[in-house]
Amino acid sequence: MKSFTFSTARGNTYVYNDKNGFIFPAGQVRDYHACPAPEKKPEALPGQVQDYLLTKGYYQLILETTQRCNLRCRYCYYGDYYKSTRNHSSDSMKFSTARKVLDDYMTHYRTIRNKNPFRKANISFQGGEPLINYGLLKETVNYCSQIYGDCEVNYTVTTNGVLLYDDILDYLTDHNFGIIVSLDGDKPGHDRNRIREDGSGSFDQAFQAIERLRKRHPGYHRLGISVRLDYLSDLDALDAFVTENKLFVTDLSMVSPGETDYYRQFSPEDKLRFYRQLSRLREQYFQAAKEGSVSLHRCSLLLPLFSSGYEMFACHPVMQEMRPSFFPYTGSCIPGEKIFASVDGTYHMCEKISSHFPIGDAEHGLDYRKIAGYINQFNSFAGRCSDCRITRFCSLCMAQAADHTALSLPSAYCRDKKACVKDTLTLYTECLEESPCAFDRFTREYLEERSRITGSLPY
Repeated sequence: MKSFTFSTARGNTYVYNDKNGFIFPAGQVRDYHACPAPEKKPEALPGQVQDYLLTKGYYQLILETTQRCNLRCRYCYYGDYYKSTRNHSSDSMKFSTARKVLDDYMTHYRTIRNKNPFRKANISFQGGEPLINYGLLKETVNYCSQIYGDCEVNYTVTTNGVLLYDDILDYLTDHNFGIIVSLDGDKPGHDRNRIREDGSGSFDQAFQAIERLRKRHPGYHRLGISVRLDYLSDLDALDAFVTENKLFVTDLSMVSPGETDYYRQFSPEDKLRFYRQLSRLREQYFQAAKEGSVSLHRCSLLLPLFSSGYEMFACHPVMQEMRPSFFPYTGSCIPGEKIFASVDGTYHMCEKISSHFPIGDAEHGLDYRKIAGYINQFNSFAGRCSDCRITRFCSLCMAQAADHTALSLPSAYCRDKKACVKDTLTLYTECLEESPCAFDRFTREYLEERSRITGSLPY
């Protein structure tokens, strides 16, 4: 079986079995060093892709309402640091385009709902800054309510918060939007990167919008913040800020490292300071998890900072991790499960991938032949995965593998990922040796709350 052994600080040895995602004491497993039989090279056919997506696809539609933005964040994916993405432009989506996209998505959603009546339609508005084209957002929601009133639709918007005026806040809350505000911490932490064209910071308006929302709609439960980190981020200050202001972090990640020169600005000392902070906070997280401490409340930075790393062990639903035979490796989405519609109606796999890999358009729908081609290109370098012992927890996705012209395996990715998974699994197991239920409540409750706000799957 595909497995590996690891030992904890207590001297106990365990076996991780990648076939089912289970962990066993080494003495209970035989032949765990046996090599798996060679697997047939997977191949995706357009018909297979279509059958799969008409059962499990079309989970989320993301509308790029505009490519305009009123900020010029230094780490922006559409800024100067990224070489394979578009720059800022004045283009915005027209309602005629949005209507075609929406009709295509909702028609297929209804087909899938007939097979799975618990499925919701998920529609997100992004940009640029989506509220620059607020009229399109309203037209789209009103059209969806009129034409598809029989469908349960979950709406979300990701905004920098600068344009969250009172009338917009009222409309979003009236329609139960998940409102995600990009906020990188307190004023110094936020204004370091999230700036206007004139170089001034945007913290005051973004944070005041959150405060106004809370005053106008007390107890509104679908508000979260999205945070980006780099090596100059002060994690202690960020933790104090989100705790003091009772902010729920729905998304926390490092500035994307792919195809960018952004990280050249940081010194070895910057990186060392950052990782020392991270290591100390991780120790606090483990200690609080073992003790069942109240310090792990819903607004603690420790939860988004570390729970996403341990949810893959603590909360992974084994049956849902069964991959289709034509795309068996890594945790990549199958193109078409999520659809990112750009301003001109072109479909992409997600909002994070280069525009050089379209998967359809509003006029013709998804191009299953093109999707199958991307999957086979991905499978061609993922062929070594048949012998890999961490396929269940590999997070390599299409966006990470995409460059200007082709999909390829990022340098040193496999080596680094294997080491990371093994280290994380060892720490996770050491914690469970002291407290078997350490992750049950905190990890589950955080992920469920995040799902309520964003509409994403909880695990």
